[in-house]
Amino acid sequence: KKIATFAQGEQPLEIAVAFSGGGLRALYSTLGALIGLKDAGILDTVATIATLSGSTWAVFPWLQGDPKNNNKPLDLKAFLDTMAARFERGLLLSKYPDDAVNEALYITDMLWIKYAFHQPVHPAMDLYGALLANKLKAQFGKNCQRMRISDIAPVVKAGNFPVPVGTAKIDKGDWFEVTP
Repeated sequence: KKIATFAQGEQPLEIAVAFSGGGLRALYSTLGALIGLKDAGILDTVATIATLSGSTWAVFPWLQGDPKNNNKPLDLKAFLDTMAARFERGLLLSKYPDDAVNEALYITDMLWIKYAFHQPVHPAMDLYGALLANKLKAQFGKNCQRMRISDIAPVVKAGNFPVPVGTAKIDKGDWFEVTP
């Protein structure tokens, strides 16, 4: 409460938060921490969120939002429940057989796009990433493999949500960061 009431002066308090990687554990802990910040009234003061790997899986799909609601970011608690349900059966198993067929089509679509634009294909890494995208961005249906980080720029520009800075490691140990 001290932090939330600290910004009573002329200049509002702005903070940054950083979340580490660690796969699904990082996804769930990041969402839990964001929910805690919101419940404490501090999330509105967060100007930047730095993420790595698994925490990126939490922040970017959350900010990409709900296509049924003008792509407004999802309610954090509902998003956490949704992620838990989606990963309940793992990456490969779908709740319904038709979902598995559709997910395979989405992955094939992504691979064709990479091929058409002469991008390198890394079978294991691309398959893992595609399976993750199918689960993390299921709300976008057939477009789940076509989402871009820049798609969340309007949400960030509106000023109601923090600027996400995602970091990742590529093949030879080089790091890069991405923002909308």
